[in-house]
Amino acid sequence: MSQESRQETVRQYKPEERRPISYHLYTIWLITCNDLKSIVLPETAFGIFSSLATSLTTNPDPKVSEVLYRIPHVVMWNWLNVLLFDIANQRLPDSIVEDRVNKVASYSFWEDHTN
Repeated sequence: MSQESRQETVRQYKPEERRPISYHLYTIWLITCNDLKSIVLPETAFGIFSSLATSLTTNPDPKVSEVLYRIPHVVMWNWLNVLLFDIANQRLPDSIVEDRVNKVASYSFWEDHTN
């Protein structure tokens, strides 16, 4: 790749203006929204039900209120792990081609906002 084409690529993707935080949060949401039903919710349910199984924990009598209090933490932990996995997945050579087919909504968003 020549120096001129690299500079053109950088110019093409360089933000022309500062974007609000909501723009970036929405972008993060688009990266992970397809994985909520298939990964985050089942893993959260598994974590919560496992904490109630006294034979699997060191706490012989877990209180339901304590478990309910931890649900937002468990959901956030699972969602952050999915976010890291999805971002790391973008480093693989075939990932962009695969995601153009599987995550049409996020690529439509990018094509609309980068041109």
